[in-house]
Amino acid sequence: MSLQTDFTTKFTEFTATQITDYFSLLEETYPCLYGVLYDQVVLYLMAHLMSLQVSGKSGNYATSKSDGDVSISYAIPASSSERYLFFSSTKYGVMFLQLTSKNIGAHFV
Repeated sequence: MSLQTDFTTKFTEFTATQITDYFSLLEETYPCLYGVLYDQVVLYLMAHLMSLQVSGKSGNYATSKSDGDVSISYAIPASSSERYLFFSSTKYGVMFLQLTSKNIGAHFV
């Protein structure tokens, strides 16, 4: 199964056009992704970036949200790096962080 087919199967909320466009952009912009988990790193990176685009978010945490009588607040760890905050803003970004952790062995350059 190709990486693009795997992505389409795993992340069904994105259109075929979005996926094709992002794969092209990724190949041009990040040719240095490598490691034994390359395919998974690419899948989760793309899903994270596309989720941010679809949602219109910049990857930053909101401090609070309200909808009628319901409200929710988020606590942002003071010691977190900007990289961590950016990637941890989606479930896909969290997996990307885990896969690119120095303890795993895959690297994102």
